[in-house]
Amino acid sequence: RSPVARVHGRALAELSECFTSARDQLPSGYLSQPRFRAAYLLYFLPTGVATVADVLARSGVLVPERPLRVLDVGAGPLTASIALALSTRQPLDVVAFDRSEAILADGVAVLRALRPEVKVRTVVGNVRHGRDWQAVGGPFDLVLASHVLNEWSVGGAKSQSAAEFVAQMLEQRLAPHGSVVLVEPGTRDGSRRLIEVREHLGAVLPELAILSP
Repeated sequence: RSPVARVHGRALAELSECFTSARDQLPSGYLSQPRFRAAYLLYFLPTGVATVADVLARSGVLVPERPLRVLDVGAGPLTASIALALSTRQPLDVVAFDRSEAILADGVAVLRALRPEVKVRTVVGNVRHGRDWQAVGGPFDLVLASHVLNEWSVGGAKSQSAAEFVAQMLEQRLAPHGSVVLVEPGTRDGSRRLIEVREHLGAVLPELAILSP
């Protein structure tokens, strides 16, 4: 019965501050903490879905009436997968990969409420750990990574850069003629990270056509 702002406002304000300016203060595994998870679901999930849906509409990667095998990397509450499910009626077979089992379960519940016929399988693990990728499978027609790369510098030792990670992932998981959609916040760090990834992909995967931007 309490107003949403009173119950979730502090957690939402903390997340917003971390996402926009204080990334080094972002709590490790924050989406496993109930107060942050609730705030994220209430605000960042719907705004994220709208953002990814707009990107998908502009990208030209959706091919009507063709089943898609989809990998959602760092899926969180399946933000990118939900945006995809709302952007097309074509059959979808989704593998959602994230370290938080709780937030994955929340996302699956939302996705199934919107499109119960969509096939979805979750994989719990750290995208930075090669051994955790063994259960992911592939190859995939569409790889989605929304708001993943801007967190690459947060917590833990990095054996490879975000750009190297994306290149390796595409080499190992992307089907021939498949597509990848990367969405990052419009911050200085997020923009710089995408530029680094784009330049690296152009150098090591010259056969990859960059559709946008």
